Amino acid sequence: MNQTRRKPIWPLLVLLAVAVIVRLAVAPHPGHSGDEAANEGFCIGILTWGFDYYQKTDYAGSCYPPAMLYILGAAGALWTGVGGELIPGSLSFRMLVKALPILADLGILLLVYFAFLKHRTLRQQLLYGSLIALNPVMIFDGAIWGQFESLVLLPLIGAVVACQRNRPYLSLCLGALAVLIKLQAVVALPLLMIACYQKVKWRRSALALLAAIVLVVVLVAPFLVGKPVGMVVGKLLGQKSGENVSFTSLNAFNIWAFAGFFESQYQKLAGLTYLTWGLLLGGGAYLWACIVQWRRGGDNSLWISLTVAYLGMFVFMTMMHERYIYYPAMLATIWLIQDIRILWVWVILVAMGTLNMNYRLRIPNWDLLHQLHNNNITVYGGAVLNLIIFAVLSRIGSAEVVGRERPRASSP
Repeated sequence: MNQTRRKPIWPLLVLLAVAVIVRLAVAPHPGHSGDEAANEGFCIGILTWGFDYYQKTDYAGSCYPPAMLYILGAAGALWTGVGGELIPGSLSFRMLVKALPILADLGILLLVYFAFLKHRTLRQQLLYGSLIALNPVMIFDGAIWGQFESLVLLPLIGAVVACQRNRPYLSLCLGALAVLIKLQAVVALPLLMIACYQKVKWRRSALALLAAIVLVVVLVAPFLVGKPVGMVVGKLLGQKSGENVSFTSLNAFNIWAFAGFFESQYQKLAGLTYLTWGLLLGGGAYLWACIVQWRRGGDNSLWISLTVAYLGMFVFMTMMHERYIYYPAMLATIWLIQDIRILWVWVILVAMGTLNMNYRLRIPNWDLLHQLHNNNITVYGGAVLNLIIFAVLSRIGSAEVVGRERPRASSP
């Protein structure tokens, strides 16, 4: 009897080792001092106040949703449980916080490997795996900056993979969990629900949505019981004392960079505020992503529609942070693993994402980059290129939509 030869596991081990070494080499860097202090404050706050966190904190920005607070609290409790100290500004505290996105990066690498690379050739495993292990956008956001986008992407990737494998309950629950880690994941939920409906009949999709709602209630309820709901919602949205400061672009290389960073989004253009234009354009891009998903279907369609949705919102909407380009850049990376046609577009997108984060962090602070940033060459050039990339990816993603019948839902 012929037995299928098992592929060696050493490419995965090499990729994991390289990813760990690179991230540990850059993690001691302070990154963004303000965000570092805020994340340390979240960790100490949840350990100090527990479920009264939202009621007690006076943090002026957007507070993390409950799942992220659970994660930070667990990390802090584990560290203090082994004798560590949570000293704000210390290297040990910085490394503790950055360990979270680093571990999520490794989780993403493992998930992508077993979902898409396990049965590829050794050369393909190393090549495509390195797109995750050495992705500069991922490294900048987590190991250097100390942000938590990878903790959102990990369950989001799991949700898409679960949907592809006809597991709607797991898919929508993971999607809901991603939203409870950072609210940016809410962009993915409607697309996930469309895809789940395409894979199974409406009854299983509705029950899966109900299961996701139950999960949200269980995780959120301890923070809401006996507390003003409006106050908690305000803390999540970044409101303090009734004030809500809104800007055009928060260093993001998008169309609003031409209006200037941190300008009021309530200025008017052709009779409409920048905010309204952003909602119209961003909403239109999102609607198009939903149409692509609805009409196209297929196992790979979610990577396409999610990339288009996140990139469209980054390019067109106001109040975009520079680091939000992480989502389309990383989703496009998984799209690339399955469709080499977008290689050159992916290269430009990742380059723009890296430059955009470098614009804020100035790491490395090379003279040439410094001059390009200060002269707005990278800002305006990046905005134009990101717009072109959105158009190209939208065109590639929708190329097979015209004339294609939406696949019927399978029987439960």
